[in-house]
Amino acid sequence: CTPGLDDTVAGLAAGRGGDEAQRLAEYAIRYVLLTRPVDQNLARTLDSVPGLIRVSAPDGAALWKVTFPSARVRVINPDGKIQFAVPSEPVDTVAQLPPGPAGRRLVLAESADHRWTATLDGRKLPKEVVHGWAQGFRLPAEGGRLEIRYDSTMREMSLVLQLVLLLAVIVLALPDGRRAEDEEEETETPPGGVEVPPATAHPEAGVEPDRPILP
Repeated sequence: CTPGLDDTVAGLAAGRGGDEAQRLAEYAIRYVLLTRPVDQNLARTLDSVPGLIRVSAPDGAALWKVTFPSARVRVINPDGKIQFAVPSEPVDTVAQLPPGPAGRRLVLAESADHRWTATLDGRKLPKEVVHGWAQGFRLPAEGGRLEIRYDSTMREMSLVLQLVLLLAVIVLALPDGRRAEDEEEETETPPGGVEVPPATAHPEAGVEPDRPILP
């Protein structure tokens, strides 16, 4: 789970009346839904949370909208206010960034991870952790072409390695067909041969098996 989100949800349910709705916006969460049957006590608690307003919902459910600005990628001014939201894709993002005040930051609604990178006109942006969990980057005052990337190479290599190991286990688990064929050939009677019954395979010395023994 995203760090801090459990605590935020717990604060909403407890009706702390703090900044829970604003923190939801930092996670790029825009709505809070209670499925049916709706707990009326919890619904009244959410009605009292600053930054949440109830909107129409499917029959039997209850829905609230977060009134604070929310976006997956946003530029934050030095005073902590959102300068603007950056249009983004689910993972990688390319956008034109306008100029702004010095000391602003680029913040993603994603857990901090060393595989996130961001460049402005090809120059790497310094990384930082925002709010104790979110991936952030320090921005200069000038604008330019912004590119945000997530390096999934290690994950892809890990999946390939797991697939190779799985195939190896399957191959080792298959029966040895050649060995089974060899064992069958050893037990078969050779062409033109006669199978000797066990009782006559090794007759005692001096006794002819085909003649009766006289007293």
